[in-house]
Amino acid sequence: MLNLKYHTPEGVMDYLPHECMAKQSIENKIAQVFASYGYKTIQTPAFEYIDIYSESAGDVSPQKLFKFFDAQGRTLALRGDITTSIARVMGTKYNEPLPARLCYVADAFRYNGSASAQSSEFTQAGIELIGDSSSEADAEAIVIAINALLSAGLDEFQIDIGQVEFFKGLAEQIGLDDEDFEKIRTMIDFKDSFSIEKVVEKYDTQSEIKQLLCRMPYLFGGAEVFDKANAPSLNKRSAAALENLKNVYSIICECGLEKYVSIDLGMLQSIDYYTGVIFKGVTYDVGFSVCGGGRYDSLIGSFGKDMSAVGIAIGVNRVLSALIRQEKPIKTKNADAVIMMKHDISNAYMMATKLRKMGFIIENYYESDDAKKALLFAKERKTDIVIKAAGENEIEVYTEDGGAKTLCLDEIKEAMTL
Repeated sequence: MLNLKYHTPEGVMDYLPHECMAKQSIENKIAQVFASYGYKTIQTPAFEYIDIYSESAGDVSPQKLFKFFDAQGRTLALRGDITTSIARVMGTKYNEPLPARLCYVADAFRYNGSASAQSSEFTQAGIELIGDSSSEADAEAIVIAINALLSAGLDEFQIDIGQVEFFKGLAEQIGLDDEDFEKIRTMIDFKDSFSIEKVVEKYDTQSEIKQLLCRMPYLFGGAEVFDKANAPSLNKRSAAALENLKNVYSIICECGLEKYVSIDLGMLQSIDYYTGVIFKGVTYDVGFSVCGGGRYDSLIGSFGKDMSAVGIAIGVNRVLSALIRQEKPIKTKNADAVIMMKHDISNAYMMATKLRKMGFIIENYYESDDAKKALLFAKERKTDIVIKAAGENEIEVYTEDGGAKTLCLDEIKEAMTL
C-alpha cells in the first residue's frame, strides 16, 4: 500500500534550493519591471469565501477550486486567481485616486483534473491597471508583459492580441442566438470556416458581414489584418473594437516592440469575462501560454463599484520551465565567500557581520581551521573565495589558485568580485 507521507499531492511539487533560487530570480526581475512603471504591491488572502467566485463575473469556475469550511461551517476556497481578490478589494475598500496601478507575485490554486498536465498550485506575477479605459492603458499592460518576459530571460516569444468585442459586434449584427453564438465561437477556435458558413446561412443579414465572420479563423498576422477585417457595413461595436486594437498595436510599434506581437481576431477564450483587448504570450518548448490577460470592465462592478480594468498575469513556473528547456541562463546569487569560524569565532562573527552589512553573502564554515578543506567546502557552494578574520578590520583571503593575502575592509569589495 502506498505510504502517502513520502509523496506530494497530485498537481503540486517541491522546489529544491537551486530551483527556488532560479524561481525567485525570475520573480524579482519581473517585480522590478512592474515597480519601474509605478505599480504598487498589493497582497490578498490565500483563501476567500467561495461567494466571491460563485457570485462574481470572475474567470475561474467554482468547480475548479479547492474548498474547505471554517469553524462556522461557511465554505471557503483557496484563491483560484489573484485578480478576483483584487477586484473585491477595489469594490469594497479602495478609496485612493484612480487610476490605480497594482501588482503582485503570489500563488494561486486550481484543480485541473488528474489527467491534466497543468499544476494545481502555481505562481502568478501580474499587474492590474484600474480606472483607465483608454487604448493607452491596454497597450501599457502589453508593453509591460513584453518587458517583464525579456527581463526574466526569455527572448523568443510572441504575444497574440485579439479583441473580443469585434466578434460580439458581428454576432449582434447578424443576430446570432445564444446557441449559435457559442457554436461559432468554438468553430472559430478550431478554424472551421466551413461549419461557420453552414450556421450563418440561415440568418438574413448582409452577405459581407457573414463572409467576414467566416473569415475570422484566419484573421491573424501583422498590420494587414486590420484591412482584412474592415468592412464599410460594420456596426459601431465591431468598428470601435477594431479601432481600439489598431491604436493599441500602433502604440506598441511606437515603443519598438512590434516584433513580439501578432494580431489574432480569432482568439476568443473567456469571452464572457473579457470586455475588450485580450492577449496571451507563447514560446517554444512549453505546452501552455506563459502569460495572458486583457480588459475586464465588468468584474469590479460585481463587488459594488463600476471600474474599468485591464491586467496581465505571468505564469512564473511556466517561464522557469521555458528557460530551462530552452537552455537559457538564469542568474542566481550564491555566497560571495565562506568564512572560517573555527579559529576565533568571536572575531570571525564580528567580521562576517560587517561584511553582511556591506551587502555580501557570507556563509559560515565550522568544521576545520584548514584553508584547503574550507576551499573544498566553498567549491560545493559554488564560490571559490574563503576568508578568515585576521584583525579588527583585516581579513585573510584564500582562493583556489593557492596562497593567501591580507586585505583591509576597504579593499574587500575588489577581492569579492575576482
